[in-house]
Amino acid sequence: MRCNFFRWCIEDRGDDKDRIIARQRNKIYSLEKRMKMSRKWIKMLLVGLCVVVVINIVMLTIFLKFPCVTYECIFWLGL
Repeated sequence: MRCNFFRWCIEDRGDDKDRIIARQRNKIYSLEKRMKMSRKWIKMLLVGLCVVVVINIVMLTIFLKFPCVTYECIFWLGL
């Protein structure tokens, strides 16, 4: 009978390599998922920023068109 020590050694290293590869794949998947979520949040923030800018422009044009100093005037205009 022969001893298969070297064969076992090679097989053990193969298992280690497979575990390392699986761990790296999981890390890559996790990072890709985080990137997708980050991109989604950035898009949402940009849309929100655009909405705020548009609202500010509208309010600025209203206040320039109707220069009111008091809150009664704003209430009277229905804003």
